[in-house]
Amino acid sequence: MKNFPKILFLLSVFYLTSCAPSPKKASEYNNMLIRQQRAVISKMDNLIASFTTYNAQDMQQAYNDLIKQINLSLDTLNKVKAFDRSTDFRDKTIALLKFYKSITQKDLKTVMQLLSKPENEYTNQDALRVSEIMSQVHDKIAQENTAFKQYQQSFAKKYHLALTLKQ
Repeated sequence: MKNFPKILFLLSVFYLTSCAPSPKKASEYNNMLIRQQRAVISKMDNLIASFTTYNAQDMQQAYNDLIKQINLSLDTLNKVKAFDRSTDFRDKTIALLKFYKSITQKDLKTVMQLLSKPENEYTNQDALRVSEIMSQVHDKIAQENTAFKQYQQSFAKKYHLALTLKQ
């Protein structure tokens, strides 16, 4: 009877540690969320690459593809369940994609409109404005991505994951 409290304590510790999600499950959850982010970034890269064509139709198609992917990814993420009773990682991923959508619909759309002007109407002022907007977009995205990555790293540390950079 003297050992009963010790045995109960050990069983409680064992039970609590066995209930925590495995690193494999955490890795799968991380990868599923990041797949959505990567799909959006890929389409955003395509839009930015289309800016070099100065072709309004190409830019519009790339823009439409990006908005479609953001909406698809947001729909997918909104259906994701909590992990270890928390939706923090999912919610941060959703917030990041909403940020990308905002940047796309405001800043990148403005750039696209400026670059779609006929050559004889495109001014030095327009070129300066495009450069200014793209610089701001780069800075905003870098800031948001850094904050997101910090959260992702804390998630990885908590669940004993080693993050790798995929190209």
